[in-house]
Amino acid sequence: MRLRKTTGFILLSLALGSLVLFSAQAKDLDQDIYSHGQLGITIKRPGLAWRFQEQKHPSAELKLKLYAPKATCYFEVTVSKNKGKSAISIRDAWVASLKQKTTEAIQTGAIKVAKEHAPWLEFSQLGQDKKLYRTRYHFVVKDKHCYTLGFISLKRTFAKNQLLLKEMLAGIEWNSKALSAKEKRQQRLTRYATRCGSQLNWATDWRDACRRAEKEKKLIAVVFHDFKNYPIPNQWLNGPLANTDVRALLEARFVCLPMDAKTPAAMRRPDKYGLSGSAFGSALILFNAAGDFLRETNLVQSGHVYSVCLQALKSNPAATGKPIHQSNPITKGRTLLRRGEFQELEQCLSTNQSTQAHLLRAASFRLQRKGIKASQALKNAWSQKTKALQGDLLFEQALLQMGLGQIKEAEATLKTLATRYPKHRSSPEALFWLGACCFEQKNQEGAVYYWESLIAALPDNPWSWKAAANLLGQGAFVRKRERLTWFSDKELSVLEAPKATRPFNIDRAEKRALSYLLKSQELSGQWQSPRCRARGMGEEYSDAVTAIAGLSLLPYRDQASVKKALRRTLAYFKAKGQAQKVERERAKGWYSNWRRAYTLTFLAESVRNQVCDKASFESSINALIEVLSKQQRATGGWPYAFIPGDPEEKKFDPSTSFTSAAVIQALRAAQSAGFKVDKEMMGKANRYLQKIRLPEGGYRYFQGSSAKGRLGEAAGRAPLCTLTLFQNKQVGLEALKESLNVFMKHRQGLVKELRKEICHTGPQGQGSHYFFFDYRYAAAAVRRLPQGEQDKYRNALLSDIAKARYGDGSYVSMPGLGRIYGSAMALMSFYDLKAKRRF
Repeated sequence: MRLRKTTGFILLSLALGSLVLFSAQAKDLDQDIYSHGQLGITIKRPGLAWRFQEQKHPSAELKLKLYAPKATCYFEVTVSKNKGKSAISIRDAWVASLKQKTTEAIQTGAIKVAKEHAPWLEFSQLGQDKKLYRTRYHFVVKDKHCYTLGFISLKRTFAKNQLLLKEMLAGIEWNSKALSAKEKRQQRLTRYATRCGSQLNWATDWRDACRRAEKEKKLIAVVFHDFKNYPIPNQWLNGPLANTDVRALLEARFVCLPMDAKTPAAMRRPDKYGLSGSAFGSALILFNAAGDFLRETNLVQSGHVYSVCLQALKSNPAATGKPIHQSNPITKGRTLLRRGEFQELEQCLSTNQSTQAHLLRAASFRLQRKGIKASQALKNAWSQKTKALQGDLLFEQALLQMGLGQIKEAEATLKTLATRYPKHRSSPEALFWLGACCFEQKNQEGAVYYWESLIAALPDNPWSWKAAANLLGQGAFVRKRERLTWFSDKELSVLEAPKATRPFNIDRAEKRALSYLLKSQELSGQWQSPRCRARGMGEEYSDAVTAIAGLSLLPYRDQASVKKALRRTLAYFKAKGQAQKVERERAKGWYSNWRRAYTLTFLAESVRNQVCDKASFESSINALIEVLSKQQRATGGWPYAFIPGDPEEKKFDPSTSFTSAAVIQALRAAQSAGFKVDKEMMGKANRYLQKIRLPEGGYRYFQGSSAKGRLGEAAGRAPLCTLTLFQNKQVGLEALKESLNVFMKHRQGLVKELRKEICHTGPQGQGSHYFFFDYRYAAAAVRRLPQGEQDKYRNALLSDIAKARYGDGSYVSMPGLGRIYGSAMALMSFYDLKAKRRF
């Protein structure tokens, strides 16, 4: 059938004139979620590049368009009053009308949209631009309204854009009940919080990012965020990317691209960065315009992110950004400051002693964390008593005070600025930091007051959006991923470790790793990597790391320095006392069972090796055994995290093979130290491990999960799980050898993922976070073999572990896990792999 351009009601309704046909009264909304309380609909956009646009329509209560620049499709949502008609009758009326027009390939059907029956209609038609479009409408009748959900695409890309349609429909929710005041506030804050990050000029895809980076002489900043079904907010958007200095640097020198595990990109290939569809986590990853990997971090700390970006720029001098044409030194200086070009700024202002020049120097030194020089520059600026710039000076002073940890002084300075200069251009940011200072000093009411005041006065300001995210409890700041004070020299030394240059020697490596752990212990007896503290990781993680570090020291307990360190660690756990009992069901949260398993192992091994007396820790050890028995699932295993959407675990058992094996190891250590462990519990646990063993020798992640195409990942767990069964006399020596052989066959898949900040990046789900965990137990399994059979495994394992070392004797697999964890696991591996040692 020959298609002709149609006119009348259909054309007006479908707006087929072009892919983005704007109303003169249209209003663009850059936010992640659009919610209309009165009409009972909430819509989530499918990506950061997409924008909502409210339009006027004579016969609709709501006309909403969702579009993205350069996209070949767009969405429409129209809400109209409905007088008793069913969704099917409305759809059929459209079909009858279309059949009278010259349309093509009319199809109908029905699906569910947010659990509501939604008949659909699909057809092809020419637009005013003489291009062929394919249109699909879904009709939902609910609460005296008809919701028409439209999807219009160029016909040639219709099939390809179907994934976007599914995402859009999946992001729709109905809310027909009257909202309470609390719900209205939540909805309002969500509307603002989801706009965080929208002020950046995001690339639409990887090809667009590379093209723009090459043309504009910039680098590429990939903001990766994908936690699958876990409702974890993207704290890059409401954290560093919402801060003035970081955003200015990114806008001037980088092209930003949002990514998840499914986003197509050349850098996903193993020969580039390597990023599988199972990748899990969040990180900022930097590339050059050719797609070559430069740096990455998962620390959502503005100062650290700024430094990482500067380091990437320093190593790529060709990424100059747009040329600077200003001749005025102050104007040019401001541009250089935004671009992070501090040496050029110094040269530009070398002879300028004006207040503005001193102010620019102060900001430059602050961004470089040079507190003394920044203070002196501010002092020079204040001495000139330039009244017109006093607001600027107060604000810069407050930022410096926060960085130096002078929170009370910063609060006082910000209050002065807010009182004297309420209309200063930095007032929105000042109000946010006032709230942050209050929060830092545990003044919750003050934080809420300032953040709510900011939102009420300036709802369209990016700092209001950042405040809204924090009021919702989703902000990087309130979740302790972001902080006011700069990193200390000690913390920076941990983050920026020197590279190893000397040839690897196991005797020297053992001594240096031991020395590093002893120097890193805190006076409290705890080990807590500053990197872990900066990531907002909780007590569960730091206690697990402390127990692992303590375990690694036990074989060296005869050394005086080690004895002292162990006494501190034991005192730390003794001081916690009853805290080791059943906590208020944080049990299903992150790391709880890791904490319990390794704390139990450390305390039990300390008792067994007579490092402490049994009576001192009897109650704590028994309490840990009790809570672990309560955490055992009916299948016999233990989980390390809950499964979203299934809190009662009716659909899926969250027990994991590796967590279960670690818990069994802990319970066995308690038995060896003379503590009672229920035989039935151990029997169930052993049977669980046997059930999830694969014929090829690896172990499934979950009991119900598929291992098809993922043997590389499953092989990493083989030595631990088989060793656990071997120690409990469930399998023999041949099974242990088989587990080591399958591990050796696939171990390079783990090595290739070393030092990546995202989990499960390997093609079969391997991840850097597994490296030391798997290698530590592989070394323990090698130790159980006859002496003459150990060498063929020993050298290969040591060679791989050496690739994770730093020049100061520490070790890292995933930087986010910290160097304490890596060094302790490496030290235990060295102890088991030393050929001259006899056990």
